[in-house]
Formats: sequence, C-alpha cells, structure tokens
Amino acid sequence: MDWEDLFREVILDRGYDYYLEDAVELQNVTNDHIEAIVSGNEEYEVEIDFDHDRIVGMYCSCPYAEKGYNCKHMAAVLYKWQENKQDQLVISNDCSSTDSNNTLTDLIKGANQEQVNEFLYDVLNNDTNLLTKFRQYINNYEISINEYKSEIDRVVRSYLGRNYFISYDEANDFIDTMENYIYHDVNGMIDDGDYLKAFELTCYLFVKVGNVDIDDSDGGTGTFADLCFKTWNQILDECDEMIEEKIYNWFIGHLNGSVIDYMEDYIENILMSRFKSEKFLKEKLRYTENKVNFLKKQSGNWYTDFIFEKWVLHHLEIMEELKYSVDDIYSYCQKYWQYSRIREYYISICINQKKYNEAIKLINESLQLDAGKRGLIIEYRTKLKEIYKQINNDEAYKEQLWQLVTTDNPGNLDDFNELKSLYSNKEWINIREQIFAMLPENVRIDRLFEQEKLYDRLLMYVLKTPGLNCLFEYEKVLKLQYPQELLQKYTDELNQKARYTANRKTYQEWVMILKRMTKITGGNIAVKKIVTEWKKIYKNRRAMMEELNRL
Repeated sequence: MDWEDLFREVILDRGYDYYLEDAVELQNVTNDHIEAIVSGNEEYEVEIDFDHDRIVGMYCSCPYAEKGYNCKHMAAVLYKWQENKQDQLVISNDCSSTDSNNTLTDLIKGANQEQVNEFLYDVLNNDTNLLTKFRQYINNYEISINEYKSEIDRVVRSYLGRNYFISYDEANDFIDTMENYIYHDVNGMIDDGDYLKAFELTCYLFVKVGNVDIDDSDGGTGTFADLCFKTWNQILDECDEMIEEKIYNWFIGHLNGSVIDYMEDYIENILMSRFKSEKFLKEKLRYTENKVNFLKKQSGNWYTDFIFEKWVLHHLEIMEELKYSVDDIYSYCQKYWQYSRIREYYISICINQKKYNEAIKLINESLQLDAGKRGLIIEYRTKLKEIYKQINNDEAYKEQLWQLVTTDNPGNLDDFNELKSLYSNKEWINIREQIFAMLPENVRIDRLFEQEKLYDRLLMYVLKTPGLNCLFEYEKVLKLQYPQELLQKYTDELNQKARYTANRKTYQEWVMILKRMTKITGGNIAVKKIVTEWKKIYKNRRAMMEELNRL
C-alpha cells in the first residue's frame, strides 16, 4: 500500500504545503528511523520507524496526532524524506510508535501478560477516548450519544485551553479532529441504519464548531459546515418519514441564532432545499409568513432589509411550489413592492411565462424606482436588452445596448462586442469612435483599446497611468512594438520609488522588476544604467546594495 493512502486527502494537501514551504528539517535519518522537526507557528517533533520496506510506526508531538490520527506533519516529513527516493514505501495500516529495533508484532509478543495489563490500565485510565474505543472493541459496546457528546466536549476543551481560543496553528488540527467524527463514527451509524443518532451527532458537532472562538483564517469552519450539510443530505436521502419529521423540527428550532450567522445559513439552505412534501411545504409557508411578519417590525437598515427580502423570497418560492396562481403571487409581491429583489422575482415569472410586455413595463418602473443603484440598473437594462432581442425588436435591442455601452455599464467588453456584432467592419470604425467620445473619463477604456488592437492608444494610456500595475497588465502585447517606451516608463517609476528608503522585501520587489525589464529588447542596458546610478546615489543603503548584488 502506498503510504499516502494512510492520510486523508486534506491532510496530504496540508502536509505537502509544509514540505513545499521548507518547513521540514530532517535531523536524523537512518535506514530504519527518521527524526525531524516541522515548523509552523509551533515546532513539532516527528519520528518515523521502518522495518526494511515497511513503515512500522509514526509519532508526532502535535495535538492531532496525540489523539491517534496520522497528521499533516507526518505527511510533510515523508514527502521530504521521499524527495530523493525512487521507490514508494509500503506501509502498514496500523502504524504506531515503536522501538526502532522491533516491529510492532515482535514488541507485543515480547511482553508478558502482566506487562500488557499494566500498560493497558495506565493508558486507558488516562485517555477516556481510548477507553471508550477499547470497551467498544472488547464488548461490542455501543457508545451512547451522551458519551459521544462528553468526549467531544473534552476534545474541544483541550483545544481551547486556558484562553478559550483555538489559535491559527491548531485550527486545522481541530477541524480535522471534528471531521473524523463524521468520517468514522457518523458514517458508521449511517451504514448501520441508525439515522437519528447519526443526525444528532452531526448536529452536535455542527453547533459545537459553530460556537467555538477560533482563528478561522483558512476557512476550516466553512469546510466543516459543508461536510455536515452533505451528511444531512445523505441522512435525508435514506431515512423514513418519521425521522425526517424529527430532523425538520430540529432545523426549524435552530434557526434562532444558536450558531454564528453564516453557519445558520446552512440550516436555512437545507430547510428550503429539502422537505418537499405538501405537508412540509405548508408548514414552511406558515413559518416563512411568521418570519416575514416578525422581521417587518425590525429597524430598517441595509442588513435587516436584506434578511427581510430573503424571507419574503423564500415565501414566494414555496407559494410557487404549492402551485399558487400567478395572481396570488403578484398580490403578495405587491405588499413589498418597494424591495427590488421582490420586483425582480415577479419580473422573472413574467419572462418565464412569456408575458414580455408586462415584464418590460415592470422593468421600466424599476429603472425609475432604483435610479442611482448602478448594479440594479445594469441588471434591469440587460434584462430589457434580452427581451427585445427575444421578441425581435431590433431597434429597441440596439438602443438598450447603446445605453449599456455608453452610460450604464461602460467599458464592459461583453456588451461592447455584442454591439459591435450589429455593424459591418466599415460601419464599426465610425461607431467605435462615437462610443469612445461618449465614455465617461473614469472608464477603463484600456480594455477596449486592447480589444480593438489600438496599441498606440493603449501605450499612451499605460504611460499616463501612475504606477506599474497597468504596465504589468499590457507589457506582453506592447513590448515588441514599443520596447523603449516601456523601459523608460519602468525607469521613471523605479527611480521615483527609489527616492524613499524601504525595507528589504521592497528592495527585493524592485530587483524582480529589474529582472523583468531584462526580458524586453534593450532591457539589459537600461537595467545596468539604473543599477550603476543607484549604487552611487544610495550606496549607504546596505540592504538595497545586497539585493542589487544578487541581480
């Protein structure tokens, strides 16, 4: 078996990242033993033991490995060790720490019964998780949901520590530990048909993770919520109606702020995407109506308005699923007509039912109601354009495109090219100039210049634009025709930057730009001139001189 098979994919990915970042230091390597240090925010010791072509034991000092799992630090060390190896290791699935001179089997055989009993007692007495697993193994013992909850509580407390906070360095290991309950325990319950227990454990994990104070910079909480969402769907696919109703009631009961807002969205999403029988739809209709009435009383700011609109839309979607008439749906929309998303919803119904004249009327009304809201205006104008195209009103279709290209969405390449397709090549040359003349000053006209291969105008745009970002963007298309102009722009910008002292990282960035300049015709000469001048003018900037010498 390939050693990578002993790690979950996400663990391998994180281990490989450590390996690529040179976070692994191999301290002692023999034919049968590796000792290494893996560095992140903390340093962890890793040991791996071999018996000929087999790995017989792995150890890491990180919290994740201490709970019996193969961790990313182990994977990182194996990637580093394998760097110059051609043959893949074959590894035993039941890896564990062991003396480097003995295989696990030999070690156990060499112990007498008294030693085994004494060791087991000490280990199990100090690790309730292992005690539960041992009891389950020996007696075919079924762990109760309360025992699982107690175990999870202990694990969470161990990660939170005295500061009641899970740091960035431990966040991934914490999420991995929580995920293992899903992969190992919950999935086993599903396989056994114990859907209610599987659901209860998944929900407990979901709420627990959703309420811990954690540095979630890597997005592990969202990844875990995705896994719970997938697991809920799997349970709902397989369970009977009685369990489905209990699950429904749990979801309804937990749309109450029991977890952080964005995780509550997962509960809301599954509640709305599942439970499609008439009974559930009617219950959801009552729930959404009550929710709308409650939110209607809240203070009006952009966030509460957003939440309010969302629940009105949920209500409308359920009305459609229950086959309410279009008139009933329109009447409900009218109650909240001031909200743009409600109008958009009904406009979409009109378009889907080919009621184009009504849709055009409502879109024009919305253009007035939402004047000044650029994003909405673009959406409305685009809908109008598509309707006129659909009904073969060519003049109105072209008029909407002109409005988009010159006023509502200027600089957008898709609209620009769509308008271009309506004219012959000869006509387009004059039309294009009219468009350029009508564009507001702040529009990114450079994209249109590139599209039309107007490289002389694009060059002027680049030269007039402060900084180097625009030059970076268009260097590839301009450097063959205008090498000297680009090199002069680079030189001017770099000399301007160099007037001010900077840190080493910034000097390194300047050197990278100088290297980039050498790829342009005449660049070597220009770079040599810059470096010579800088070494005279800024000779007392030690870090700068060191970085220039590496060029």
